Amino acid sequence: MEILDVYDIHRVPTGRTFVRGTKPENGYYLVAQVIVFNTKGQMLIQQRQANKVGWPNRWDVSAGGSVQAGETSQQA
Repeated sequence: MEILDVYDIHRVPTGRTFVRGTKPENGYYLVAQVIVFNTKGQMLIQQRQANKVGWPNRWDVSAGGSVQAGETSQQA
């Protein structure tokens, strides 16, 4: 079970948390992504698995995920 912090619209922590897979009440949460470019400026992308619940078979950046409770986006 993943616990995530809830933030206000200005990215200030509210002191509340919620469980990933549920919707945060009256707030937002942080995600972090790593986007890789080569020396030609080309972006590395991957195709999502067909069985993914959200956006199956769509193209996506190489890595990303939710920031865990207590972490900063830089730490994630």
